[in-house]
Amino acid sequence: MDYRNNDKRSKLDVRSLRQEEFDTDPRSLPLWEKIKWLFLSSANESTKEQDDVERNNEKEKKEELSDEEKIKLEEAKRKKRKIIVFICLLCSAVLSLGSYYYYYTSTHVTQKDLNKCKTFFKENKFSKSFKYCYKAREEEDPDISYYLGYMYETGRGLPPKDFDSDQNKKIALKYYENAASMDLMKAQVKLGNDYMDGSVLTPINEEKAIKWLRHAARHNHDPSKERLVSLLMKKKKISEALEWLKDLAEGNNYDANYQLAMIYSSGEDVKPDYDLAFEYCRKAAAGAHGEAEHLLALMYESGLGTKPDLEQAYIYETRAASHGSVEAAYQSGIMTENGIGTEPNLEKAKEFYESAATMGHDGAAFKMGYFYENGIGTKRDSFQAMTWYATSANHGNTSAMIALGRMHQNGNGTPVNPEEAFFWYQKAAETPNLEAYFNMGLAYVKGIGTEIDTKKAIEYFSIVAASGYAPAEYELGLIYFQMGKYDLASNWFKKALNQGHSFSAAYLGFMAAKGLGEKPSNYMAYFYFLISNELYPSDTTKDNIQLVKSTLSKDQQTAAEIRAQKFLSQIKFNRQPAEQNLKK
Repeated sequence: MDYRNNDKRSKLDVRSLRQEEFDTDPRSLPLWEKIKWLFLSSANESTKEQDDVERNNEKEKKEELSDEEKIKLEEAKRKKRKIIVFICLLCSAVLSLGSYYYYYTSTHVTQKDLNKCKTFFKENKFSKSFKYCYKAREEEDPDISYYLGYMYETGRGLPPKDFDSDQNKKIALKYYENAASMDLMKAQVKLGNDYMDGSVLTPINEEKAIKWLRHAARHNHDPSKERLVSLLMKKKKISEALEWLKDLAEGNNYDANYQLAMIYSSGEDVKPDYDLAFEYCRKAAAGAHGEAEHLLALMYESGLGTKPDLEQAYIYETRAASHGSVEAAYQSGIMTENGIGTEPNLEKAKEFYESAATMGHDGAAFKMGYFYENGIGTKRDSFQAMTWYATSANHGNTSAMIALGRMHQNGNGTPVNPEEAFFWYQKAAETPNLEAYFNMGLAYVKGIGTEIDTKKAIEYFSIVAASGYAPAEYELGLIYFQMGKYDLASNWFKKALNQGHSFSAAYLGFMAAKGLGEKPSNYMAYFYFLISNELYPSDTTKDNIQLVKSTLSKDQQTAAEIRAQKFLSQIKFNRQPAEQNLKK
């Protein structure tokens, strides 16, 4: 085999490859290619000088060598070439790593790098943006700090090796704070909101939130001013909050004007100033601000900061209702129903109530039930009444719960259902509510939807009677009368009678005639029967009057009649307040 020819082809191939590399203009090559070019060129020059000598020596040696030695020589040359190729590849890898290190750690940053950082970020090319932003991280540029904060917070654009959630959050916060300290408004807004609400980067810290929102507010950022005001009011820093509110109000911020009106009208944190409140409220209402219009209506109605004007109150109340104020719609219904500032109109009142009820106002829903139950402003419809009462009750309206209990108890719009009636009475009593307590007392006395339990009935009636409600006092008297505890019965009947309860007078007359709880006295019996007949005339009472009258002298009859008239004149002043106590 002729190894000489094979060796020549191998050398020619290597030279031709090298020659192609040398023909390339080194100035157009990247840095690591330049180094490679210098390395190969120096190696090429040395080989050219030795080529002739080597050829001669090889010829002489090959002529002297045996075939076996020639094979070994060729193997050595192949190993040498492999080593050279490996060294070249190793150099190439080292130069590539050097290039990566240059991009990410080099302190030499050009304006071109800064522009690429920002341009790629705006184009949502976060991987490229991160490379250039990270390179420029030491630059005093707030935008770059903000971009790095965003990328570390979200993980967008970070190399896989840099994903460390907890560490990245700390780094992100550092960059955001750096940007905010360089007065970048969006970074200040970001930190203010994060500290106010809490976020993945920060826990809630209201003092820090105030600090950064205050910085953002100084850039005339209205949302930051509004959030700052809410925090300052919460922290009772009223004077500063008022300054920012007034600043917002000067810019025709209707919410700010409304808040100032509320502050100065309530006098909760400042000295009340109704004139100033009225002016701020009027400015807010000019922007079709529903809540401000509602407040303005109340000020016109009560004469706060202006002369009382019910017609203006009605105008602004209805405007507020048309601009989405739920309470204004409800109040418009009340004013229209009762003719306050306008002519009474039950049909129109129902429309206002329905508007408020559909927006979730429980009082308006109760009114709708009441209107349908009694046929006010519409046809009587027990089913619709039940539906609206249920809607109101489910929103926590106690009166609606009691109404549902009453309808179930009486079978109005639904089959008689004592258990369901008791359920709603009990639910109303949980609110708590005196009327509901009274109904619970009746339920336990009469066994409405539950077992008769006199002890529980006394508990409920006692709570209501303590408020001065005559029917509860009467029920207690009746329970103790049936139990044979006539002293207690007489005491509660007398309390009820002092508020004009006619049945209490009838029982007291009967007890006086029979001597129950006190000595028998036809004079006192005649006195009580006269009162009972005046309050609630009945044939039974008239018969009792004639029965005891016949046992008295003329003087006794006259004295009892005069005493009864005096008593009746006194209790007229007590009846109305007593009846109202139950609604409180």
